[in-house]
Amino acid sequence: MDKEKPNEPSTVDDILQKIQEKAGIGEYLYRGEPEHYSQDPYYGKVSSKLYRDFLERGDFDVEAEHFDIEVVQEAMLSAARRFFRKTVQDFEILAEIQRYGGKTNFIDFTEDYLVALFMACDSSPCKNGRVILEKKELISSYIEKPYEPINRVIAQKKVWLHKQEWEKAKADLTGAKDMDVDIVALFHNDYQSVPDFEKQIGVKLPDDISAMLMQQEEKTRI
Repeated sequence: MDKEKPNEPSTVDDILQKIQEKAGIGEYLYRGEPEHYSQDPYYGKVSSKLYRDFLERGDFDVEAEHFDIEVVQEAMLSAARRFFRKTVQDFEILAEIQRYGGKTNFIDFTEDYLVALFMACDSSPCKNGRVILEKKELISSYIEKPYEPINRVIAQKKVWLHKQEWEKAKADLTGAKDMDVDIVALFHNDYQSVPDFEKQIGVKLPDDISAMLMQQEEKTRI
């Protein structure tokens, strides 16, 4: 235990208990990061991938008055817009860029502390991660509510599957198929298989929903 901070949680169980206590209040958003980013040039600040990219450039001063990260992001949007339908919103384009590993000025938070815990443990196994808790009321003016994504039904499906609202999930998946959305491919972007999903989330999918999400080779093995 850190003698300078005797009230700080010192074990994994202590940390989990502390987070669970906060989660029960329902006033917090969570962010998991695989590193503490405490060294120069981060100094522990929570920042976007795009901002960190400029921080890491030794030949660039992000504190300079002329630097405007929104101008940089607008240039990215201008290049990306031609690949999207005309009615798509900028917020949606940026979300898709970030989803597939691109760098934007978005900073992801989640209402599910388990998601934040996963992100804190992922990708840097030899470094200490961190879970950031932020009161909703303190950042309310910066929060963008979930947009209407290009694959809206898929985004909702993931929420409903996690909450075990099976009828809603099935209806939405059926609607997605009717719109010619490849729900199997999108599902397998995040999970190797239906059993992999069930293991990670800790729930058993109903047989009819499992069948909708299985790849052909999975169905053949059954």
